[in-house]
Amino acid sequence: MALELYPSRRSHDAASPAQITVKGRCRGYSKEQVAISATPAERSIRNLGSSASSSSGSLKDSVSGHDDPVSHPPCSPTEQPQYGVHYQRYALRKYLSLPLALRPFVLLPGLRDFLVIGRPTMDTSGGLASYRNAVPKAVRARQPFLVVVDKPGAPPLEDSKYCWVEFPLPDVFKLDVSGMVSFERDYVQKHLKARHRRAYRVRQQELVESPITIEYFPLKPGSTALVDEMWALYLKNGRRHGFHVLSKSDFYRIHLGGTPGLSVMLARDNDQRGRIVTFCTGVRTGDTLMSMWCGTDYDNPLSRSCSTYINCQYEFVRIAIQDQGIRWLDLGAQLRQMKTGVGAQAYPVSGYLRCKSRVMRALSQKMMKAYFQPAKLMTDA
Repeated sequence: MALELYPSRRSHDAASPAQITVKGRCRGYSKEQVAISATPAERSIRNLGSSASSSSGSLKDSVSGHDDPVSHPPCSPTEQPQYGVHYQRYALRKYLSLPLALRPFVLLPGLRDFLVIGRPTMDTSGGLASYRNAVPKAVRARQPFLVVVDKPGAPPLEDSKYCWVEFPLPDVFKLDVSGMVSFERDYVQKHLKARHRRAYRVRQQELVESPITIEYFPLKPGSTALVDEMWALYLKNGRRHGFHVLSKSDFYRIHLGGTPGLSVMLARDNDQRGRIVTFCTGVRTGDTLMSMWCGTDYDNPLSRSCSTYINCQYEFVRIAIQDQGIRWLDLGAQLRQMKTGVGAQAYPVSGYLRCKSRVMRALSQKMMKAYFQPAKLMTDA
């Protein structure tokens, strides 16, 4: 059965609606919603109406499979700033291991938060060269602590009146799909390493033999009941790993506030009346699809036996390949082994703390060295 999520990279013709089978029922497919069957033949994506030209053209060199960080691709200067996509605020007390005597200071008004100019995945969003374009001036002016995410060793701004303190951040993991046309041929057969390809086959077979189905669709504003269920899983995920980034108000604002390009991937247990086992939030910005906030019901044994989170990431890869406007699938930081296992590559990033004087820079360097320990905050293994 042929299924196309988005127009083919090799054909700009409009794709006709496909038919997909979900547990024996056949229904029409529209671009607004995808329900992915767990049958191998049905899970294979082919180019509708363009198979005759599938042998034409040449593939670009795919990203190598090693795990070492490589240099960053350039960021698109045309991306429009959106809260939650290009900059975020975080509570200082969650990220600094301060002694008891200093902790009250990060609870004072004006000193509680710091502003990060970068994507929620901790990838760059313009970097030092164009951070002013990503954040309104009024927001930057009233923020005493401002951090810009950029590649390591980024050149300082020649016209900047500030000093900058660079500090390392965990690698982010991305997959370049610009040279891929076929999910099976270009991604599974050519891009994945042999051991990762075997793991993919096993996980897909486990999914076939389970009551799990995977859905992908844009999240419409007002989907409160669904977001309630997602928040419960996100909170459970954070408690399991000891940390979660978004507060409840931020989570609901992002998912119910009409964030542009936001969609959700849901793995449902049909034996439990469609109860969500795993969700992942996807956000499209520029030529990048980001797989970000997620949650899993670890009390459901199918979350482990069916590898629901990893199988959701495979589907993000599939969607990214089929959308001719997407070049990068951004999986964010942490969980190196899992993300390299789905073919993503590590890219190094640094944070640049803005300082308004040399005295502040010297003090910040000592404070960062003593109290900021990102390795304790993130699981990069």
